[in-house]
Amino acid sequence: MSSALSVLSTPDIFRDLTRGAELLQFIESATKEAFTSTRQHRAAMDAIAGDVVRGLVSAYTGVPIPSGSGSSGKSGQSSGPGNVTPTSSGSGGSGKTLTAPITTSSNNPALQSLTSDRVRQSSPAQLSDHLQTIQRAVERGQFTPEQGQSLGRYLYGQVDDQSGIMLASYSPGGIESEPLGTTTRTVDVKLRCFIPSQAVSLQVPLTDDYGGDNRSFSYDQGSHRVQVHQRLTFGTSHPWPRVEAAPGAPGGGFSFGETKAYSQGDTENVAGKPWWWKRLKDGAAPSDTATLGRTDDNLHAVASYDYAQTAESHWSQGPLAAKVYLRVDAPNPLVDSAPAINADLWLQLKEYNGKLYYRLTGTHDGFPAYELYVDECLVYSHDPEAEGQSPLSLFPPSEYTVNKEWQVLDCEEDDPTVEV
Repeated sequence: MSSALSVLSTPDIFRDLTRGAELLQFIESATKEAFTSTRQHRAAMDAIAGDVVRGLVSAYTGVPIPSGSGSSGKSGQSSGPGNVTPTSSGSGGSGKTLTAPITTSSNNPALQSLTSDRVRQSSPAQLSDHLQTIQRAVERGQFTPEQGQSLGRYLYGQVDDQSGIMLASYSPGGIESEPLGTTTRTVDVKLRCFIPSQAVSLQVPLTDDYGGDNRSFSYDQGSHRVQVHQRLTFGTSHPWPRVEAAPGAPGGGFSFGETKAYSQGDTENVAGKPWWWKRLKDGAAPSDTATLGRTDDNLHAVASYDYAQTAESHWSQGPLAAKVYLRVDAPNPLVDSAPAINADLWLQLKEYNGKLYYRLTGTHDGFPAYELYVDECLVYSHDPEAEGQSPLSLFPPSEYTVNKEWQVLDCEEDDPTVEV
């Protein structure tokens, strides 16, 4: 079986797994009407997916892989996340082999091997849309919270990007593998995007300059171009994490600042500042104003849980972290086809030994400034002036990739990084 696992990372089988995923999508669409319930349909699709993967791996390795869906009378196989269990070899010494029993649950590792490729090809915005649909179904009572969790795990695939089956012995322990650590906790999350200058210019003839926010980093002072201010509630007593507007947050926790256009004759350069940094002359008045209307497409937050990618013993059962996805896609409302302020950020949170830990990943544009606060503690900032960025950085693609590993949330810590 070890040879079967090693071949999962080869290009040829990965190509064929991708084709298998496309075939399964076709079968799934074509057979929906033949089933009286979604659950029956999903169970059938899981079984078909298992047969596809077993056949492919057997064809590449010559190792027959029996179906785990039959009644074999075996016990002791883990049904934990990933459903991958190390077991003693049945013959020929004391070595270990890895079995991946196939079930008809949404944690089917064979199906995860296929769906993980779909997840990799999806944008964060698409994943957010799917999670939001599941969450709404849970809120309407169409799914139980447990079913919502299961569908969320199915969506993510719960697999390593390289192989679809990941050995825990190659995975980090530490904070990453610890459980949520609390029955319930509510955390304040605030993302702000702002223009640090009083006005900003592209220095293109016959175009306007635009008002900025004229400030530095601040949790609650000054204006902003974009703001997301939500409270995330999570814990073992919550089958599904919840995001809701923070008390007193404008716009239901999502807001855009007013955009003001100025004639280029009403602005001037500032000594020692970059070419785009302008200030307003005395008596300057905006020639036009507008505020971008908020939609789920241009400003949004969606919560979910992270689960273990393997069933080996040092990974905890149940959720490992709460996660909130923050989406920003905010163009200038006064300019047709203007490039947008973009951010796709994933914030993970958990409690450990009484302290709150966080991890932040994602991407954002080089302009404007970005600041993210957790419980009023600044956990991430980006200064376009210090980084040599300009409004031209609004054009795609996003210039910055964020990858802050697990850290304790303590603004007084000198070095909050922990082993992960």
